[in-house]
Amino acid sequence: MVRQVKLTTNPKDRKDQRERTENLITQTKDMSKLQESPPRHLKGIANYVWKRIVPELNRQGWLKQSDKLIVEQLCSQVAIYREAYQHIFVGFPNKKGDCEAEGIQTPIYKHLQNSAGEIVGVDFIGYKVNPAVKTMDSAAAKIKTLSEALGMTPSSRAQLLDISDDGKGVSLDDLQKMFGS
Repeated sequence: MVRQVKLTTNPKDRKDQRERTENLITQTKDMSKLQESPPRHLKGIANYVWKRIVPELNRQGWLKQSDKLIVEQLCSQVAIYREAYQHIFVGFPNKKGDCEAEGIQTPIYKHLQNSAGEIVGVDFIGYKVNPAVKTMDSAAAKIKTLSEALGMTPSSRAQLLDISDDGKGVSLDDLQKMFGS
């Protein structure tokens, strides 16, 4: 797997990282910035996340409209993660107005019956994992993957531009055709 390159304009970071970032900003200055208003289909937390991260990413200068899909998916996965978190640790109000968290696991019991069908005892069998834990874990992995997706992130574009500078890779025009101008 190819190592992701770091994009930064911080003067305290390494010179090659700053130069790569400046090169990316210069090479992609004609590409349109990502729209700051969230797409209509993003609701709730996903909409909120879009409004919070896109302006900051646009200020950094390397996020472009071609990154829209990855940002949408990232916002959606953050919303899924937050909802799973809510189920596990906070809970949702019930009819009485109380919030009951489901927890990460639930105890499982087996009822012991006699020949007449009456319950005569209860055996503890073990625990069952809350499905929201798997959802939360899956969303966290997807958030990480989406943030590092090859070919769709600004750092990947910088890496491709570095290859292009060596005469072995794609040109900026090729990138714009691939990701849409």
